[in-house]
Amino acid sequence: MADKKITALTELNSTGKVSSTDLLHIIDYSASPVNKKITVSNLLADANTAITSFGAFTHDFGPTNAISGLSVVVPNTTPAASAETEVVVNDDGNAFVDFRVESSLSASAIHVDASVDATAGSVNTVTINGDSAKVDFKVNSDSGILVHCDSNDHVVGIGLATPDTAYLLDVAAVGGKSIKAAGGIDVTGVSSITGNTTITGTATITSSTSIGATASGTLNLLSVESITAASATAVNTSNTHTTTLLTTNHNDGNGALADGTTVGQIKIISCVVRGGAGNDYVLTPANFKNGATITFADVGDCAMLIWQTGGWTLASAFGVTVA
Repeated sequence: MADKKITALTELNSTGKVSSTDLLHIIDYSASPVNKKITVSNLLADANTAITSFGAFTHDFGPTNAISGLSVVVPNTTPAASAETEVVVNDDGNAFVDFRVESSLSASAIHVDASVDATAGSVNTVTINGDSAKVDFKVNSDSGILVHCDSNDHVVGIGLATPDTAYLLDVAAVGGKSIKAAGGIDVTGVSSITGNTTITGTATITSSTSIGATASGTLNLLSVESITAASATAVNTSNTHTTTLLTTNHNDGNGALADGTTVGQIKIISCVVRGGAGNDYVLTPANFKNGATITFADVGDCAMLIWQTGGWTLASAFGVTVA
Protein backbone atom coordinates (compact mmCIF):
# COMPACT_ATOMS: atom_id res chain seq x y z
CA MET A 1 0.00 0.00 0.00
CA ALA A 2 1.34 3.41 -0.94
CA ASP A 3 2.24 5.73 1.91
CA LYS A 4 -0.55 8.08 2.84
CA LYS A 5 -0.90 10.99 5.19
CA ILE A 6 -3.35 10.48 8.05
CA THR A 7 -5.46 13.29 6.66
CA ALA A 8 -5.80 11.34 3.44
CA LEU A 9 -7.15 8.17 5.05
CA THR A 10 -10.83 7.19 4.89
CA GLU A 11 -12.67 8.36 7.99
CA LEU A 12 -14.25 5.83 10.36
CA ASN A 13 -17.21 7.34 12.19
CA SER A 14 -18.71 6.37 15.58
CA THR A 15 -21.46 4.20 14.08
CA GLY A 16 -19.03 2.30 11.83
CA LYS A 17 -16.37 1.37 14.37
CA VAL A 18 -16.17 -2.00 16.12
CA SER A 19 -14.46 -1.27 19.42
CA SER A 20 -13.34 -4.84 20.04
CA THR A 21 -11.46 -5.19 16.73
CA ASP A 22 -10.67 -1.75 15.34
CA LEU A 23 -7.07 -0.75 16.01
CA LEU A 24 -5.16 2.38 16.92
CA HIS A 25 -1.42 3.02 16.76
CA ILE A 26 0.22 3.49 20.16
CA ILE A 27 3.77 3.83 21.49
CA ASP A 28 4.41 1.74 24.61
CA TYR A 29 6.79 3.46 27.04
CA SER A 30 6.53 0.86 29.81
CA ALA A 31 10.10 -0.39 29.11
CA SER A 32 11.47 1.34 26.06
CA PRO A 33 9.52 3.09 23.31
CA VAL A 34 7.93 0.40 21.14
CA ASN A 35 5.31 0.83 18.41
CA LYS A 36 2.25 -1.28 19.21
CA LYS A 37 -1.37 -1.61 18.28
CA ILE A 38 -4.37 -1.35 20.62
CA THR A 39 -8.09 -1.88 20.16
CA VAL A 40 -10.52 0.91 20.94
CA SER A 41 -11.98 -1.26 23.72
CA ASN A 42 -8.62 -1.73 25.44
CA LEU A 43 -7.77 1.94 25.08
CA LEU A 44 -10.88 2.92 27.03
CA ALA A 45 -11.01 -0.06 29.39
CA ASP A 46 -8.61 1.39 31.98
CA ALA A 47 -8.34 5.13 31.44
CA ASN A 48 -6.53 5.80 34.70
CA THR A 49 -6.48 9.56 34.37
CA ALA A 50 -8.68 12.58 34.93
CA ILE A 51 -11.21 13.16 32.16
CA THR A 52 -12.56 16.64 31.56
CA SER A 53 -15.28 17.51 29.09
CA PHE A 54 -16.50 21.01 28.34
CA GLY A 55 -19.17 22.12 25.91
CA ALA A 56 -22.68 21.15 24.91
CA PHE A 57 -22.55 17.36 25.17
CA THR A 58 -24.77 14.55 26.38
CA HIS A 59 -22.85 11.70 27.98
CA ASP A 60 -24.86 8.47 28.08
CA PHE A 61 -23.93 5.25 29.86
CA GLY A 62 -26.05 2.18 29.30
CA PRO A 63 -26.16 -1.37 27.87
CA THR A 64 -27.55 -0.15 24.52
CA ASN A 65 -28.15 3.18 22.80
CA ALA A 66 -31.86 2.83 23.71
CA ILE A 67 -31.31 2.21 27.45
CA SER A 68 -29.62 5.05 29.31
CA GLY A 69 -28.53 3.99 32.79
CA LEU A 70 -26.87 7.35 33.51
CA SER A 71 -27.13 10.47 31.37
CA VAL A 72 -25.26 13.75 31.91
CA VAL A 73 -26.83 16.51 29.83
CA VAL A 74 -24.83 19.69 29.37
CA PRO A 75 -26.55 22.59 27.53
CA ASN A 76 -24.84 24.84 25.02
CA THR A 77 -25.28 27.94 27.17
CA THR A 78 -24.33 28.99 30.67
CA PRO A 79 -26.62 27.06 33.03
CA ALA A 80 -29.68 29.12 33.90
CA ALA A 81 -33.37 28.59 34.58
CA SER A 82 -33.98 27.59 30.96
CA ALA A 83 -30.77 25.62 30.42
CA GLU A 84 -30.02 23.48 33.44
CA THR A 85 -27.21 20.97 33.54
CA GLU A 86 -28.76 17.63 34.49
CA VAL A 87 -27.51 14.29 35.71
CA VAL A 88 -30.29 11.79 34.98
CA VAL A 89 -30.48 8.20 36.13
CA ASN A 90 -32.54 5.96 33.81
CA ASP A 91 -33.16 8.74 31.29
CA ASP A 92 -35.25 6.46 29.04
CA GLY A 93 -37.50 5.30 31.88
CA ASN A 94 -36.63 1.65 31.38
CA ALA A 95 -38.41 -0.65 33.85
CA PHE A 96 -35.26 -2.66 34.50
CA VAL A 97 -32.77 0.13 35.21
CA ASP A 98 -32.66 0.52 38.99
CA PHE A 99 -30.56 2.94 41.03
CA ARG A 100 -28.78 1.70 44.12
CA VAL A 101 -26.40 3.33 46.60
CA GLU A 102 -24.38 1.07 48.88
CA SER A 103 -22.70 1.76 52.20
CA SER A 104 -20.25 -0.18 54.37
CA LEU A 105 -23.16 -1.89 56.13
CA SER A 106 -25.86 -1.98 53.47
CA ALA A 107 -25.98 -3.18 49.89
CA SER A 108 -29.17 -1.15 49.47
CA ALA A 109 -28.81 2.07 51.46
CA ILE A 110 -30.87 3.78 48.74
CA HIS A 111 -32.71 1.72 46.15
CA VAL A 112 -34.91 3.09 43.37
CA ASP A 113 -36.85 0.21 41.84
CA ALA A 114 -37.95 1.16 38.33
CA SER A 115 -40.09 -1.96 37.89
CA VAL A 116 -43.83 -1.85 38.53
CA ASP A 117 -44.78 -3.45 41.84
CA ALA A 118 -48.04 -5.25 41.06
CA THR A 119 -48.67 -6.12 44.72
CA ALA A 120 -48.54 -2.45 45.72
CA GLY A 121 -50.99 -1.13 43.17
CA SER A 122 -48.76 -0.69 40.10
CA VAL A 123 -46.23 1.74 41.56
CA ASN A 124 -42.46 2.14 41.57
CA THR A 125 -40.69 2.23 44.93
CA VAL A 126 -37.89 4.27 46.46
CA THR A 127 -36.54 2.46 49.52
CA ILE A 128 -34.12 3.71 52.16
CA ASN A 129 -32.16 0.90 53.83
CA GLY A 130 -33.71 -1.78 51.65
CA ASP A 131 -31.96 -4.68 53.37
CA SER A 132 -32.84 -3.47 56.90
CA ALA A 133 -29.23 -2.94 57.91
CA LYS A 134 -28.05 -0.43 60.51
CA VAL A 135 -28.36 2.55 58.17
CA ASP A 136 -30.03 5.70 59.48
CA PHE A 137 -31.73 8.29 57.27
CA LYS A 138 -31.34 11.95 58.21
CA VAL A 139 -32.62 15.25 56.85
CA ASN A 140 -31.12 18.45 58.23
CA SER A 141 -32.39 22.01 58.10
CA ASP A 142 -30.21 25.10 58.43
CA SER A 143 -30.66 24.95 62.20
CA GLY A 144 -30.01 21.26 62.81
CA ILE A 145 -31.73 17.89 62.53
CA LEU A 146 -35.16 17.95 60.92
CA VAL A 147 -35.95 14.24 60.41
CA HIS A 148 -34.05 11.31 61.90
CA CYS A 149 -35.02 7.73 61.07
CA ASP A 150 -33.14 5.49 63.46
CA SER A 151 -32.75 2.00 62.00
CA ASN A 152 -31.19 0.50 65.11
CA ASP A 153 -33.90 1.64 67.56
CA HIS A 154 -36.84 1.53 65.12
CA VAL A 155 -38.03 5.10 65.79
CA VAL A 156 -38.48 8.33 63.85
CA GLY A 157 -37.55 11.66 65.40
CA ILE A 158 -38.85 14.99 64.12
CA GLY A 159 -36.45 17.71 65.20
CA LEU A 160 -34.59 15.19 67.38
CA ALA A 161 -31.26 13.46 66.79
CA THR A 162 -31.94 10.95 69.59
CA PRO A 163 -35.71 10.21 69.66
CA ASP A 164 -37.30 8.32 72.54
CA THR A 165 -37.04 4.61 71.76
CA ALA A 166 -40.27 3.85 73.67
CA TYR A 167 -42.23 5.27 70.72
CA LEU A 168 -42.32 4.96 66.95
CA LEU A 169 -42.47 8.77 66.55
CA ASP A 170 -40.99 11.45 68.83
CA VAL A 171 -41.65 15.08 67.91
CA ALA A 172 -39.73 18.02 69.35
CA ALA A 173 -41.37 21.33 70.27
CA VAL A 174 -40.98 24.73 68.63
CA GLY A 175 -42.20 27.58 70.79
CA GLY A 176 -43.86 25.04 73.05
CA LYS A 177 -45.78 23.40 70.19
CA SER A 178 -45.10 20.25 68.20
CA ILE A 179 -47.85 19.35 65.72
CA LYS A 180 -50.39 21.38 63.75
CA ALA A 181 -53.20 19.49 62.03
CA ALA A 182 -55.63 21.20 59.65
CA GLY A 183 -57.95 18.20 59.87
CA GLY A 184 -59.08 15.90 62.62
CA ILE A 185 -57.01 13.26 64.37
CA ASP A 186 -58.35 9.76 65.06
CA VAL A 187 -56.81 8.07 68.10
CA THR A 188 -57.78 4.45 68.69
CA GLY A 189 -55.42 3.77 71.57
CA VAL A 190 -55.10 5.17 75.09
CA SER A 191 -53.68 8.71 75.26
CA SER A 192 -51.90 10.28 78.22
CA ILE A 193 -51.86 14.08 78.54
CA THR A 194 -49.46 15.42 81.17
CA GLY A 195 -49.78 19.14 80.37
CA ASN A 196 -52.71 21.53 80.39
CA THR A 197 -55.14 21.08 77.50
CA THR A 198 -57.20 23.94 76.07
CA ILE A 199 -60.23 23.19 73.88
CA THR A 200 -61.50 26.19 71.92
CA GLY A 201 -64.08 24.37 69.79
CA THR A 202 -66.66 21.69 70.56
CA ALA A 203 -65.26 18.53 72.14
CA THR A 204 -67.36 15.37 71.88
CA ILE A 205 -66.32 12.51 74.13
CA THR A 206 -68.06 9.21 73.42
CA SER A 207 -66.43 6.91 75.95
CA SER A 208 -65.47 6.87 79.61
CA THR A 209 -62.83 9.57 79.98
CA SER A 210 -61.16 11.48 82.78
CA ILE A 211 -61.17 15.16 81.85
CA GLY A 212 -58.86 17.89 83.08
CA ALA A 213 -59.30 20.28 80.17
CA THR A 214 -60.23 23.94 79.99
CA ALA A 215 -63.11 24.21 77.52
CA SER A 216 -63.58 27.64 75.95
CA GLY A 217 -66.20 26.12 73.67
CA THR A 218 -68.86 23.51 74.44
CA LEU A 219 -67.85 20.27 76.12
CA ASN A 220 -70.39 17.56 75.30
CA LEU A 221 -70.08 14.46 77.47
CA LEU A 222 -71.78 11.84 75.34
CA SER A 223 -70.82 8.78 77.36
CA VAL A 224 -74.42 7.62 77.84
CA GLU A 225 -76.00 4.36 79.01
CA SER A 226 -79.66 3.36 79.25
CA ILE A 227 -80.83 0.95 81.98
CA THR A 228 -84.24 -0.53 82.76
CA ALA A 229 -85.32 -1.73 86.23
CA ALA A 230 -88.18 -4.13 85.38
CA SER A 231 -87.96 -6.51 88.35
CA ALA A 232 -86.70 -6.72 91.91
CA THR A 233 -83.32 -7.87 90.56
CA ALA A 234 -80.71 -5.14 90.99
CA VAL A 235 -79.82 -3.16 87.88
CA ASN A 236 -76.66 -1.23 88.65
CA THR A 237 -75.74 2.22 87.42
CA SER A 238 -72.36 2.29 85.64
CA ASN A 239 -69.48 4.33 87.03
CA THR A 240 -67.78 4.43 83.61
CA HIS A 241 -70.53 6.33 81.78
CA THR A 242 -71.11 9.99 82.47
CA THR A 243 -74.88 9.86 81.99
CA THR A 244 -77.43 7.16 82.88
CA LEU A 245 -80.93 7.32 81.35
CA LEU A 246 -83.22 5.40 83.70
CA THR A 247 -86.42 3.48 82.94
CA THR A 248 -88.19 2.12 86.04
CA ASN A 249 -91.00 -0.42 85.57
CA HIS A 250 -91.10 -2.17 88.95
CA ASN A 251 -91.98 -1.11 92.45
CA ASP A 252 -88.81 -2.73 93.81
CA GLY A 253 -86.41 -1.30 91.24
CA ASN A 254 -82.97 -0.87 92.72
CA GLY A 255 -79.28 -0.80 91.90
CA ALA A 256 -75.82 0.21 93.06
CA LEU A 257 -73.19 2.73 91.96
CA ALA A 258 -69.52 1.80 92.39
CA ASP A 259 -66.89 4.29 93.46
CA GLY A 260 -65.63 6.83 90.96
CA THR A 261 -62.38 6.34 89.08
CA THR A 262 -60.95 9.89 89.27
CA VAL A 263 -61.44 12.77 91.67
CA GLY A 264 -63.73 15.27 89.98
CA GLN A 265 -65.54 12.64 87.91
CA ILE A 266 -69.14 13.64 87.17
CA LYS A 267 -72.09 11.22 87.21
CA ILE A 268 -75.61 12.19 86.06
CA ILE A 269 -78.68 9.94 86.53
CA SER A 270 -81.98 10.99 84.97
CA CYS A 271 -85.34 9.15 85.02
CA VAL A 272 -86.78 9.27 81.49
CA VAL A 273 -89.54 6.59 81.69
CA ARG A 274 -91.71 5.50 84.67
CA GLY A 275 -94.05 2.54 84.23
CA GLY A 276 -96.65 3.54 86.79
CA ALA A 277 -97.38 4.64 90.32
CA GLY A 278 -94.99 3.21 92.88
CA ASN A 279 -92.42 2.15 90.30
CA ASP A 280 -89.48 3.79 92.06
CA TYR A 281 -85.77 3.15 91.60
CA VAL A 282 -83.55 3.22 94.69
CA LEU A 283 -79.86 3.87 93.97
CA THR A 284 -77.32 2.89 96.61
CA PRO A 285 -73.83 4.31 95.96
CA ALA A 286 -71.01 2.27 97.46
CA ASN A 287 -69.84 5.41 99.23
CA PHE A 288 -72.14 8.43 99.48
CA LYS A 289 -71.23 11.53 101.50
CA ASN A 290 -74.78 12.92 101.64
CA GLY A 291 -76.62 9.85 102.87
CA ALA A 292 -77.17 6.23 101.93
CA THR A 293 -79.66 6.13 99.00
CA ILE A 294 -81.15 8.26 96.21
CA THR A 295 -84.72 7.43 95.11
CA PHE A 296 -86.06 8.26 91.63
CA ALA A 297 -89.88 8.29 91.69
CA ASP A 298 -90.99 10.15 88.57
CA VAL A 299 -90.01 11.18 85.05
CA GLY A 300 -87.69 14.18 85.26
CA ASP A 301 -86.11 13.18 88.55
CA CYS A 302 -82.42 13.87 88.18
CA ALA A 303 -79.24 13.84 90.27
CA MET A 304 -75.70 14.96 89.48
CA LEU A 305 -72.88 13.54 91.60
CA ILE A 306 -69.18 14.39 91.81
CA TRP A 307 -66.64 11.85 92.98
CA GLN A 308 -64.41 13.12 95.75
CA THR A 309 -61.85 11.20 97.73
CA GLY A 310 -63.79 8.62 99.68
CA GLY A 311 -67.25 9.07 98.24
CA TRP A 312 -69.82 10.57 95.86
CA THR A 313 -71.10 14.07 96.66
CA LEU A 314 -74.49 15.32 95.50
CA ALA A 315 -73.86 18.44 93.40
CA SER A 316 -77.44 19.09 92.34
CA ALA A 317 -80.78 17.27 92.39
CA PHE A 318 -84.37 17.61 91.14
CA GLY A 319 -87.29 15.53 92.39
CA VAL A 320 -85.19 12.79 93.97
CA THR A 321 -85.29 11.74 97.63
CA VAL A 322 -82.00 11.42 99.51
CA ALA A 323 -82.04 9.28 102.62
